[in-house]
Amino acid sequence: MDADAGEGRGNPRGWWNAAEVAERPAVSKTYVGLEESLALARQTLQEHGPFDGLLGFSQGATLGALLCLAPSSPPLPPLRFAVLVSGFMPRDPALEPLVGTADGPPPLRVPLPSLHVMGEHDELVAAASSRRLSDCFAGATIHSHEGGHLVPSSADFRALLKDFVTRQAAATPAAAAPDAAATAAGAAVSLAGLAVSDATRDIVTTGPELDHHGRDQST
Repeated sequence: MDADAGEGRGNPRGWWNAAEVAERPAVSKTYVGLEESLALARQTLQEHGPFDGLLGFSQGATLGALLCLAPSSPPLPPLRFAVLVSGFMPRDPALEPLVGTADGPPPLRVPLPSLHVMGEHDELVAAASSRRLSDCFAGATIHSHEGGHLVPSSADFRALLKDFVTRQAAATPAAAAPDAAATAAGAAVSLAGLAVSDATRDIVTTGPELDHHGRDQST
């Protein structure tokens, strides 16, 4: 995150920070705190899972993609799907073995159903970067909207998301099947949410509608 973000609103927080180097931190290619955040997310998935799917927004979407791509020991409980909103290609060269480079093909494609949501007028994350991140997932579904850096709330997107989640929740994950009760028609879907804003860093275990800051609009 840009170190200038959130001025006057408390200390900005995120899943990682750019290293303090000679250039502006916003364009630094070294991520500080990423390994700790990945470890925290993995621990949460292990201790509170299994979850049907993973939902990530902005920096949280990129973290979610890395969770799906990076090997873990012990293996994480299998997911059925990932929904990544305004995710972007990471710039840290240490991550290239997982995601490749912005102008090249991905070194691998994870066989996990995924929905990638991007705003054509997003001034923080270019839609092209979100599309390139989606290349890391085999058979990715892409939804482009006319908005900016936000989780869309239009009727067509809600219908698309509902259909996608319903279909994937009824499928069997590739690695192992969870309790059969979780796949019953009409069963509630559990989401491991990775939402990040300039004021919060948190893992939530439900999937409420989020506003453009990643806040729950249901309360």
